[in-house]
Amino acid sequence: MKRIIIFFLLPIFCFSQINNIKITYDIKLIEENFKITDDPIYRRLEENAENTELLFEKYNNVSICSLVNDIQQDPVLYSLIDLFNPDFYDYIKKNNYSLYNSNYIYSASDYLLSTNIKYIWEFYDETKEIGGYLCYKAVSNNIENSKGSFYPVTVWYCPAIPLEAGFKNYNNLPGAVLELQEQYIAYLAKSITFNEVEKFELPKLPIISIEEYLQKVEQAKKDNPEMFPDFKSNN
Repeated sequence: MKRIIIFFLLPIFCFSQINNIKITYDIKLIEENFKITDDPIYRRLEENAENTELLFEKYNNVSICSLVNDIQQDPVLYSLIDLFNPDFYDYIKKNNYSLYNSNYIYSASDYLLSTNIKYIWEFYDETKEIGGYLCYKAVSNNIENSKGSFYPVTVWYCPAIPLEAGFKNYNNLPGAVLELQEQYIAYLAKSITFNEVEKFELPKLPIISIEEYLQKVEQAKKDNPEMFPDFKSNN
């Protein structure tokens, strides 16, 4: 660990004046984790993912995460990517906040879901270069899906960008996350800019707990079952 700290003293100094960051990620499906890859739904999601990006922005102590696409978002892909993807993260309170509305229709939101999830990471010496930045590997094995089984999540973070900059609850890493591999989805950084983010803050909306949210999810499953696909994997 000392080797890493000493090696990145100069880059850390250079980044000390950075207040905000914007990272755009390409979205890819992890084909081998889909049980039936010739199923029409997989090909439909694959095509739609190629036209969708994830935009992460951090301004001072708050970050915002959103999806950007060139065509109408496939509702199944949206559910797969965005179901537990927090819109905002408060780096002071260490809380995630997701925008939702009572009817689960993608329009104006009327409350924020507050969650505080901390994952346990195993850090590796394995490295690779992403966009000209040297990144290190970390894996968390305590990610639980909706059926109660666990699967690993792999991130590649960059200590040379010493900003806590992650998304989808993965914020407690010693550097910006430039690649993330979940059970079905991979996010690959394609562009990084500094000090070009417009000012924003948390919306002033009522905040609900995870328990209240889960009650709403059960009702939403009854009202909109197509928004909660039951994917099967080889794992």
